[in-house]
Amino acid sequence: MKVLFFLSIFFSLNIYSQKTIEPGIYLSNDRLEYITILNDTDFGYTSFLNESPYLHDQKKIKQSFCGTHIFEINKQGIGTFEIIDSKLKLNFGIKEKPLDSIKINKVTPAKYVDSSSVNFKIKTYSNKEIENVVLGVSIKSDDGKIDTNTGFESEKVIKLNKNQFPITFIVNDEKEITLEEPKTDYFIYLFFNVTKIGRLDRLENKSFILDQLLKIESK
Repeated sequence: MKVLFFLSIFFSLNIYSQKTIEPGIYLSNDRLEYITILNDTDFGYTSFLNESPYLHDQKKIKQSFCGTHIFEINKQGIGTFEIIDSKLKLNFGIKEKPLDSIKINKVTPAKYVDSSSVNFKIKTYSNKEIENVVLGVSIKSDDGKIDTNTGFESEKVIKLNKNQFPITFIVNDEKEITLEEPKTDYFIYLFFNVTKIGRLDRLENKSFILDQLLKIESK
């Protein structure tokens, strides 16, 4: 009975695992296609011609050489995915605005102050945010008195006095953020989906066998 019980658990877990996929970066069987699973529904896709960064790194392990290397991108796309019969089905969609969500943290200073600091921070879904790839994020106040952008930096700090509250900021001419409490410091995290930035191609839907995908990075 115990053997049957454990076998039942094993097969149940195996079936369940074939119906889900964790966020992360996965490679196709030929290691030329990169699939970035962002959450329970969305993905980003990039394919390379001839050689991908992964294949190049594997070659470097066997051969000792240095220098720069340029990788030629074949196709890029975004969309939603579903898992059917142990296969990952990619349904490609149209380009959307890259600013996905906003998170606001408030901090009350220990000492009495008449001013506030508003720190806009650019974030992406990658664990390895080595360099900022989201450039020139526009930040304006709705009264037109503040008009700035992040330039090449990953954050922008704006100082306000108590008489400027309440204030509404408009980010990239699309998202509004209203701050009402003076004498409070704000940390505003702007989450961007970098797969929606730049070139995107019209692609036919694709399907991959889950067991043949190689996971190279977790989210």
